[in-house]
Amino acid sequence: MIVPSHRSRERLAACLDGLAGQSLPPEAYEVHVVDTGEDGAGDLVESRARDWRPRLAYHRANGLGPGRQRNQGVESVATEYVAFVDSDCVPEPGWLEAGLARLREGATIVQGPTLTPDGVPPPPFAHAIFVESQSPMYESCNVMYRRQALRDAGGFSVDLFDRDGVHLGEDTELGWRVARRGGTTSFEPRAIVRHAVATVPFRDHLAYQWQARYFPRLVGRVPELRREALTAGLFLGPRSLRTLGLLAGLLLGRRHRLAYALAAPYLLRIGSNAARATTPRSAGAGAVKTIISDLVRQAALLWGSVRNRSTVL
Repeated sequence: MIVPSHRSRERLAACLDGLAGQSLPPEAYEVHVVDTGEDGAGDLVESRARDWRPRLAYHRANGLGPGRQRNQGVESVATEYVAFVDSDCVPEPGWLEAGLARLREGATIVQGPTLTPDGVPPPPFAHAIFVESQSPMYESCNVMYRRQALRDAGGFSVDLFDRDGVHLGEDTELGWRVARRGGTTSFEPRAIVRHAVATVPFRDHLAYQWQARYFPRLVGRVPELRREALTAGLFLGPRSLRTLGLLAGLLLGRRHRLAYALAAPYLLRIGSNAARATTPRSAGAGAVKTIISDLVRQAALLWGSVRNRSTVL
């Protein structure tokens, strides 16, 4: 198992607890933490290694970026299979055993559910990965590979991080490269990982939304995503459709009043969210934040589409 870590000592501790509690015999697996060494995570791993029954190893990262860290982890082991989990995730006890069984049955890649600690989707403006079924994104917070197939496909890409300091889609690119070479993907519902829910300042949330400008680039590299991840091969899900409907309704409504109906799905969503708020003030604040967030994301997609000549709306 390979765990990239960067300034995540506290959450890494919970992740290691989950990895130590796997249902497989301790001699059946080993854990490799590849860390940037910026917050004392190495000391944590060293102290845990004294009491662990499975093998636990610490590797200082040779460079920045989770893709490069995962590649380093792959090259640090000689096992037939490799499993990836992020430092802000806690695998359930049967995670590795369930996924490994699918690999031994012949799968090249195994994905499993990535859920929040309470199993419900994260609240608005919080950060957490939530995956309930097989995903075309091949999220590396919960994925397992045949090691040789991963290496033959070139490993995780690092060029975007080296250029812009952003990690987005390196796991998606790898999954599809393996699939194009004949690799098969299996989804194991028992291979569950619990992803921490991070509450971040709103400005950080907006910065994350602005990273959507790299999604058209990713679609250019992985054209299969138009079929597997986009709505009608063009739109980044219902959220984008609602936002574009709002903009179209406001722009066209002055000339053709019926065009205001295009904004209805967006306004209904805003109203539904407001109805769940505890106070009128929180309802208003939530509505304003939602509108700003959606507009920033849509602007990012448009900007990225133009820059990369790959249209995603």
